[in-house]
Amino acid sequence: MPLDLAIQNVGEYYSSHYLDTTFGRDTKNLLKAWREAGANATPRRLKKLSQRYFRAKAQALEALNPALRPTAGPEIAGWHSYLVQALGYDHLQRQDWWVEGG
Repeated sequence: MPLDLAIQNVGEYYSSHYLDTTFGRDTKNLLKAWREAGANATPRRLKKLSQRYFRAKAQALEALNPALRPTAGPEIAGWHSYLVQALGYDHLQRQDWWVEGG
């Protein structure tokens, strides 16, 4: 994977030395695990969410009142649970915590 296409070092968050010499070694095992996992790898699971994400985003933007966005459509209601599962946290239970305030 070419580093210059995969990572944009905005604001020099990572030093050039780290990216040139160490980053490849640090991520080698993770990339190997993702290749072995195939379609079940985290990046692939996230990629599969793209259509669902854009549908939820469209529904949210259609709600003129920002306070109503969490309930603006069915895609929005389930979005966070799909995201959490794609990230590998499928053992968690859903909990809604409503926060009031301006």
